[in-house]
Amino acid sequence: MRPWSRAHGVEWGQVDQITVGSTLALNAVSEGRGAPTALVTTRGFGDVLDIARERRSALYDLQQVVAAPLIPRQLRYEVDERVAADGEIVSPLDLDRAAGPLLAWLDASGVESVAISLVNSYAWSGTRSSSET
Repeated sequence: MRPWSRAHGVEWGQVDQITVGSTLALNAVSEGRGAPTALVTTRGFGDVLDIARERRSALYDLQQVVAAPLIPRQLRYEVDERVAADGEIVSPLDLDRAAGPLLAWLDASGVESVAISLVNSYAWSGTRSSSET
């Protein structure tokens, strides 16, 4: 986000929270009418949308036809970071190292929006320093 803030003339310290969501946006995404969207997630969790444990009506039916994930695999990007369930930073996100490749990938992918979903992010949201969030 720092490169974005620099490019848009916003001081990173001025950003307190980024939250986006609405019924209109959720409906557009779930109906496939939304903008092409990328998902940025913790390394090792890019396939969670494909696994879809809770989305199948017959959990153990391997032949069941399921809906395509909201974000296709080729539009998912994994970053090296990890937060434990109690909020402890196990492996911090090195934003300086991750930002360049991520931004290049986003530019090449042609997406118009980005969803960020990091494992256990709820555990540290609002409780850590701005460099960690």
